[in-house]
Amino acid sequence: MKNIFTEHHVPGIPTAAFLQRTECTGLRASPITNCFAKVASPLTGAVIIASLTVFLFCAACTSTQAQQIRFDRLSIAEGLSSNSVYTVFQDSHGVLWIGTLDGLNRYDGYGITVYKHDHQKKGSISNNRITAIYEDHQHHLWLYDEFTSTIIRYTPAKDEFSTYHLEQAAGAELDVLDFIGERDSTLYVCSQHGNTLRYDAADDSFHLLNSSGPLSEGDHDDTHSALLDAFGQYLKQANSPFTVSTIMIRKVMKDHEGRYWIATRYDGLYTAVEQPHGFEFFSHLRTDDKFKKVTSEEINDVYEDRSNVVWIGTRNKGLYRYAQYKYKFDHIESIETTSGAFQLGTLRAITQDAKGNIWAGTNDQGLVRIDAFGKTGKVYRPEPGKRNSIGHRFIRSLWIDAGQNLWAGHYNGFSRYRAATDDFIPYHPKGEHDEEVRVYDIKGDQQQGLWMAAWDLVMHFDPATNQYAFISQAASLHQGFSIQNIRELELDASGTPWIVVGEKGISIFNKGENMFTTLHSSPENPASLPSNNIFDVFKDSHGNVWLATADGLCHFNVADKSCETYTVNNGLPSNLVYGVMEDSHGQLWFSSTKGIGKFDPLQKRFRNYDVSDGLQSNEFTENAFYQNSDGLMFFGGINGLNIFHPDRVPDNPNPPQVSITGVKAFDNPLSEVRSFGLEEIRQKMQAHDAITFTPGQRSISFEFVALHYVNPQKNRYAYMLEGFDKQWTYRDANVRFANYTNLEPATYYFKVRASNSDGVWSDAITLKIIVEKPFYATWWFITLCTLALLTLGVFAYRWRIAVVKKQQSMKSIQLESELNFLKSQVNPHFLFNTLNNIYALCQVNSRNAAPMVGKVSDMMRYMIYDCNADLVPLQKEIEYLQNYIDLHQLKSHRKLNAVMVVHGDANGLKIAPLLLINFLENCFKHGDLNVNAQGFIHAELIISRTVLLLTMKNSFREKKSAGPDRQGIGLGNVKHRLTLLYPAKHSLRIGKNNGIFEVELKMHLD
Repeated sequence: MKNIFTEHHVPGIPTAAFLQRTECTGLRASPITNCFAKVASPLTGAVIIASLTVFLFCAACTSTQAQQIRFDRLSIAEGLSSNSVYTVFQDSHGVLWIGTLDGLNRYDGYGITVYKHDHQKKGSISNNRITAIYEDHQHHLWLYDEFTSTIIRYTPAKDEFSTYHLEQAAGAELDVLDFIGERDSTLYVCSQHGNTLRYDAADDSFHLLNSSGPLSEGDHDDTHSALLDAFGQYLKQANSPFTVSTIMIRKVMKDHEGRYWIATRYDGLYTAVEQPHGFEFFSHLRTDDKFKKVTSEEINDVYEDRSNVVWIGTRNKGLYRYAQYKYKFDHIESIETTSGAFQLGTLRAITQDAKGNIWAGTNDQGLVRIDAFGKTGKVYRPEPGKRNSIGHRFIRSLWIDAGQNLWAGHYNGFSRYRAATDDFIPYHPKGEHDEEVRVYDIKGDQQQGLWMAAWDLVMHFDPATNQYAFISQAASLHQGFSIQNIRELELDASGTPWIVVGEKGISIFNKGENMFTTLHSSPENPASLPSNNIFDVFKDSHGNVWLATADGLCHFNVADKSCETYTVNNGLPSNLVYGVMEDSHGQLWFSSTKGIGKFDPLQKRFRNYDVSDGLQSNEFTENAFYQNSDGLMFFGGINGLNIFHPDRVPDNPNPPQVSITGVKAFDNPLSEVRSFGLEEIRQKMQAHDAITFTPGQRSISFEFVALHYVNPQKNRYAYMLEGFDKQWTYRDANVRFANYTNLEPATYYFKVRASNSDGVWSDAITLKIIVEKPFYATWWFITLCTLALLTLGVFAYRWRIAVVKKQQSMKSIQLESELNFLKSQVNPHFLFNTLNNIYALCQVNSRNAAPMVGKVSDMMRYMIYDCNADLVPLQKEIEYLQNYIDLHQLKSHRKLNAVMVVHGDANGLKIAPLLLINFLENCFKHGDLNVNAQGFIHAELIISRTVLLLTMKNSFREKKSAGPDRQGIGLGNVKHRLTLLYPAKHSLRIGKNNGIFEVELKMHLD
């Protein structure tokens, strides 16, 4: 037999130098060779063996490794262009390329882009059939169709294809291509029979170097031969119709776990694990396990990407995928029985016996025994007329006592399994009121007795005497036990029921008081039970009590009867929690209606798993959970059983490779004006260059992807636009974009990172973004505008100063003229009144005429000389008022009740002249002093520092004509002068009440 483990050597080129790139990186190795591999056409019958690299270690694998393989599949239903897949390749950026019978497919974990020939489009791919792919140092993809000897180059930056016909370059018919690779950045291709062609970038064509001569064959190690020899022996022992020579091995690959993958043309896919005693093989075509089966007889390619996902290309069956870290939980969905395959369906109880058999109570199909290997078993159902069959098909609880007796709780009682005879003893007790008993939980005490949660009562059964005892709500109200629909009970160290839970709350037994305390949920108390509906009570290794409820996971404080509740807001996958167990590290594992969760009580952190991680479904069921003495956990749901050990739930350590796949700018939310593709973005990032947008392009969208193929839908993303965002924004796999609107002109740095499905985060990648300033925000425009504004400001300032000065001058002149005018109005007014008074006295030849003339003289002197000033001493203004009162007293024939009282010191204070006289004048003019013996005028001046308070009151009689509130020339002048001379420094109140007119003036004097 020809040695199939050979190194390919181009004549005239040193082998080590030629293979250096693919040996070191493994990133650009063609699936035809993939380091030390030989390729043969399926049409010629030659053998393809690939990816048998230098073995640096020998993994100590167990025989169960092959059994743990579980596949899922991509087909035309998921977007593949064809179900016949020839080759799979991951480029240096992490994108997966799939060559098929009908097109080239680009896959990023979320969607598939198909390239096909389009005769109306220049630069489209020329061949739809692709059988090999290679990437050169410039990131061009070289595609090969072995059926036509055609090579196609794909240039991602231009999204264009170029076609090269090798037979034309060779000048003769070429056999199937055997090798493609680079040396010193030059591309070479070799045929199986020694023809070697070199690509010349200068003229963009291939040139023949050597038209004849076989390829030299390298050495191979003993492991290669041992594997093939062992495979031949395995085929012989399995009575296979094939041998190693006739089965047509197309490719052999060793993955990162040390497992060998053998792709054959005629007998499907095999895997092999090297053990100390030799190799163990597993046929994925002939297995009955649907999770491990690859249904195609013809396997074209096996490839492992950098996220450790193994891809299997088949004929007509699509692309299979094995992700070591995806399906973390073993799943038993069905078993083989003597009657054929049995679907487990919905489970309601689980336990395991000393022999390793798993016992599963179903919802309505009876009790199932599953053998230790999870393949075969037996179903126990009630058999009418058979006395020793199980008591009911609705199984709700299982318990194995200290004597290894299995007890099954069900509707209408419970049953004990007898291993010796493989049958049951059913028990059908009745309640205190002859009601049917449903057993939802069984716990054994230290005296070999059994305590049972039996829906509306707690029951104790003594197997030695077959005696029953009941704790019921009706019989034990005096003990505080008032719970109904009981699901589970927890025993204390002495074997006495300590906690009883159900659909109506929780009852806790207090030995000191010899009674139960029953607790219920209270919406008004956040520390109360989150729900009255409780499914499980669990006491962890630290003595903490946990309650699985319909409204969250409750950490129950037995001492103060309070709850710390965790819900979906804290990370729970669902608020309805069924069962809780603890691993050896103190982590809590629980089942729910949305998968399984793990909770770290110290960090208060959740990790959740769903059906995509290998769970039987997302919906688990009440009481269907169990943990054996080795820490193995069992969870049951509506589609069978999951089994796992918490310490062996694998996490993928490989972070994803992140790419920014698109950047778009919009001038409004609906109008795209500019976009950048993947290759242009990569070039910008590699050159540390920026993508620049115009001032109008301030709404920008970023698209990104994590190229990690284990479980892409559970990858997570975090992004931040430095210069805009203050913190990272986190998104799940459904939101692989970020939108920003109304960005201010500035330089930004968009950063994005991603985690794989197990929460391992990559480093962030960064893209520099510049939003240009509008011309009016540039430095030169701002400088010009600043200079122009400064110049304009100087002229405006000077013009304003001149205007203000002119206005102030005019205002001063106007004010002075107006005040002089008011004074001129005041002086004649006083003068006319005074002259009238003197004239009247002279007419009657009064002795008061001379004193009156003296008073008038003083008043005229004050008016003519002193009042020319803007301000006069307050004392002179007061004297003027007193002289005015005295004048009226002198002219009157009787004593007038007109007085003025002054309080305080007027020295040093000044006031505008003739400002107060009008108030006094009006008192005499409009008062009834001359006609009323009881009439009066009282004036009071109170001086406090710089504040003057003037109060004037006079009696008056109502007249039909203008009354005392009449405002003539004098009073109007006073108000106007007060406004001009004492703005915001005076208050004036004028009023009348019950025949008394009152004026109150308050002024702040200088």
